[in-house]
Amino acid sequence: MAKTVRDTIKQITRKHLGDGSKCYGQCLTAVGWVGGTLPELYEEDGMVELSMADVAGAGFVVGAALAGERPIYVVRYQGFQWFNSPIIANYAMKSKEIWGRPCPLLIRSIAMEGAIGPVAGSSHHSIYQRMPGAKIISPMTPGEYEYAYSQFMKDNDVYYISEHRKSYDNTEEFIDTIHEEADITLFPFSITRFAAEEAKAMLEKDGLKVNVIHQLWIKPFVCKGEWTKALNNSKFGGIVLDDDYEEGAWTPVLQAYDHSSAPGAWSNVTFDESLDYTTGRYTKVGKIVQIWWYSGAFSISSGYNHLTARIKGLPFNFVNNDPYYGGIFVFTHSTCFKDTSNNLTDIHGGYGRYAEDYFYPNIGNTTSSARWGSESDRYIMLSGMYETNT
Repeated sequence: MAKTVRDTIKQITRKHLGDGSKCYGQCLTAVGWVGGTLPELYEEDGMVELSMADVAGAGFVVGAALAGERPIYVVRYQGFQWFNSPIIANYAMKSKEIWGRPCPLLIRSIAMEGAIGPVAGSSHHSIYQRMPGAKIISPMTPGEYEYAYSQFMKDNDVYYISEHRKSYDNTEEFIDTIHEEADITLFPFSITRFAAEEAKAMLEKDGLKVNVIHQLWIKPFVCKGEWTKALNNSKFGGIVLDDDYEEGAWTPVLQAYDHSSAPGAWSNVTFDESLDYTTGRYTKVGKIVQIWWYSGAFSISSGYNHLTARIKGLPFNFVNNDPYYGGIFVFTHSTCFKDTSNNLTDIHGGYGRYAEDYFYPNIGNTTSSARWGSESDRYIMLSGMYETNT
């Protein structure tokens, strides 16, 4: 069975403790053992549980590093670095240059996403980017993690390893794709490297040539001549990807249900006056998707008047937990809907259907679906939030 990033980190930690060093952090021995990345060892083996005093914990680890221990410091959420960083940035990273005393320390800083808030979530490696005396590396493969550890053991600097939980199951190594003349060149960091490979496959199906040049080192930044040449030869230049959330566009499709014949059918709505904005925006953080869309000054063809409404084309399918309806869909302003009595009504909410890419605008606090109105000069202002499986 192929070795995962998770297996690699666990093996490295076991070896490091076996060689006489220690691993420090909060809740290391709790259920899960930090996503399965730690061997099931305890304090007598070198696995040291720190108190929940975030600032003080980093001080203990820096002291151990100054004593020559080469400790591993596990920070379960990268956002906690806002609390951990003061003594690391202002003492450990400066110690070698100012006082001639190295402070070799390996920081395992773990990123993750998914409704856990701005402090706990996302990648925060930029906190240390501005401070001299640190090396920042973001391994996403087993081989890259082994390389990062071997470099740390050869060096006497502070190493900040920017991890991401989504990489832990990965067994594959990344290989750069460089064409002689490409349409676009991508320079992805961290978790975006997986998405960059997916984007390349999608774009190449459309006949585009895509360079993907994977970035391992964040500091010091490495730039090879081959990469510069590939960028200069790219038709549309390049994009640096260093976000742990996804942003994009989606195309709402307004649909109506025709009850005139059994069993009925959904069809796309046509317009006497077209939508002025046909695409919306979305942001995806983990499994949570936020959407926005506005369009105005349109009118729906009269043949769809008072037919049941739904909006299709969500950027990701609704979570597939049968039976699960829900999500938060809010119409800040809407003038294109009718109630069941064929009266224009201002709709405020809606609900998604499990495993599907659409949602139903609903009337008031009921589950009754709204109907389309064919009057002229209509508007929609929509925002929403829902869960997906991907």
